[in-house]
Amino acid sequence: MNGMFKHRIVMRYLISTFIILLVMFFTLNSVTANTPLFKSALSDFNVLNSVFKVLNYVNYTVTYSVDLFIPANSRVELRVAVPPNFPPYQVASLFNSSHPISGILVDEYGNEVAVVQLPQSFTAQKLRASITYMVTIFQVNCSIDPSNIGIYNTSLKEYLLYTKPERYIECDDPNIIGKAREIVGLESNVYHAVYKLFMWVYKNIKYEYEHEVRGALLTLLRGSGACDEHAYLLTALCRAVGIPSRCVNGYGFHLNDTLTGSFTMREGHAWVEILLPNYGWIFVDPTWGLFADSDVLHVSFRRGVESSLLDAGLYCIRYYGSAPRILGSELKVSVIPVDSDGDGLTNLEEYKFKTNAFNVDTDADGLMDGEEMKLYNTNPLKADTDDDGLNDYVELKVYHTNPLTRDTDNDELTDHEEISLFKTNPLLADSDGDGLSDGFEVKISKTNPLNPDSDGDGLNDYLEFMILRSNPLSYDSDGDLWPDYIEYIFSSLIIFNLNNFFLPNFAIIGLIFIIVVVSVAFRSKC
Repeated sequence: MNGMFKHRIVMRYLISTFIILLVMFFTLNSVTANTPLFKSALSDFNVLNSVFKVLNYVNYTVTYSVDLFIPANSRVELRVAVPPNFPPYQVASLFNSSHPISGILVDEYGNEVAVVQLPQSFTAQKLRASITYMVTIFQVNCSIDPSNIGIYNTSLKEYLLYTKPERYIECDDPNIIGKAREIVGLESNVYHAVYKLFMWVYKNIKYEYEHEVRGALLTLLRGSGACDEHAYLLTALCRAVGIPSRCVNGYGFHLNDTLTGSFTMREGHAWVEILLPNYGWIFVDPTWGLFADSDVLHVSFRRGVESSLLDAGLYCIRYYGSAPRILGSELKVSVIPVDSDGDGLTNLEEYKFKTNAFNVDTDADGLMDGEEMKLYNTNPLKADTDDDGLNDYVELKVYHTNPLTRDTDNDELTDHEEISLFKTNPLLADSDGDGLSDGFEVKISKTNPLNPDSDGDGLNDYLEFMILRSNPLSYDSDGDLWPDYIEYIFSSLIIFNLNNFFLPNFAIIGLIFIIVVVSVAFRSKC
């Protein structure tokens, strides 16, 4: 009998593992799909008419460990919550156990509990019992159409279970009922009512960590509480106006921890699931401000405030003989790296950078997301990182300009202006080598940045504009019929002045007059 039972357990988790692989397969083969990704998995939740789009996923190995001191001759049974399969948000399977698992129990909320038999000894012993799970967490975008929200069947067992009061969920208290009705007002649409309740808790209840667990009522009266209290209060407010809701216990990972690849957690996290007609149970975290759209950082272990099998925690012990002593517990988490689109960024990095885990080039600029983040430091969400009018690929691969600055050569012209408008060299501040930068020529001197001598008078633009103060756009700056170049050559002669029309001409006329007079006088003597 015991062998048959173990065989059933093995088969059960082989099937769970197959489900994970199947879901991952459909995820990777539905990159651009806008239809629900898990229709078969979601059929039990009546969400076929809604849209659950997977944006990303991360694989974890999660090891839950409990350290115990067991007195001599005591028989101890450790019960540990099994992370549930909850498509499209989470799929999980048992991977390994340090001690034999004698069975799987199910409580009134549908939570599965693994029963671990610890070895009995004639002497007192310290030991660590561990169970390792494979968990895949999906980042889901839930597109809810409020007009498609249906009506609750109030006779269903599920509706009755999750609208009644329980410990810490005082949904029948007049204060809770009054506040819920005040927040909802005249709103008749369930979706809008739920969102109002969620936003009220998120904005009005201050986060305050407490070792003592408070219920929803005390949280409402004090206006503060930890994640548990946020979850209790939102659950109670929803139930007070007839909306089924339930608390979820598990762990909320910190992104910086997950990026290290391996970390340990000793404090859990709590959030809420809310039942919407025609859509099923929706993920909501009033502490972190997440509504319907999930992240890849929440791993759920069980639902309900208290379980008949687990009490209020994620594990408990049953014993025969002297009472064992719990020395501590921890959750060891390891990230299994996966790069679903092969762009050089792991899915977790894509979640951090908000890139598309199923598209190698999120911004369609011709560069892979991994190249942009790790090689070029460009923005993988923006095709033109520096807003200069050229996309990052064109800058890097075609023109070899800097995609992080609008003006690679610092000449006061953007790279795009140089390439598309003025045809200047975006890598060279002075394209024509005349001593004036391209921007200066275009914006100030108005000269041709591609020609060192814009007016073709034999003097370059820098010499004319900066030194001689002549007109670099005119062959004859002063209009005296003497080209600027000639005047510049003979500038040592006082009569030649680039900016004086009369001086050279009158001087020459005078010189001619003197020559004529001298010539006439000479002939007269002869």
